[in-house]
Amino acid sequence: HHGAVWGCELSKEGGILISYGGDRTLRSWVRTEGLLFPEEEAEKEAQQAADKEAAASLAYAALDKADAEVGVAGQRTALHLKGSEDLVEALDLAMAELERRTEGGVNAETKHPLLGSLTPLQYLGK
Repeated sequence: HHGAVWGCELSKEGGILISYGGDRTLRSWVRTEGLLFPEEEAEKEAQQAADKEAAASLAYAALDKADAEVGVAGQRTALHLKGSEDLVEALDLAMAELERRTEGGVNAETKHPLLGSLTPLQYLGK
């Protein structure tokens, strides 16, 4: 816990201990036969954090050399958001045009000015 431990409860079998504390977290502790060395656990966590940071810096270095449209997975950029908006608009346009063409009516043969000579599905593919 990152604060005071307020209390703990032990399971009936005695294999699991649940603690709760001032940081508003519950922690479960499972009894094992192995020994625990806090220093080694802290070192292991520090190494994992360093590995994660090194991987991120390598990914960003690769991005500097790559095409401008490439980004780290999950990273939201202005280009990413603009591309998402454009895709949604294209899908909406294609769906509306498909509905208009299947319903028939007076304007079924009229081409949509944004589609040009393309069908709605061809427009999505470009």
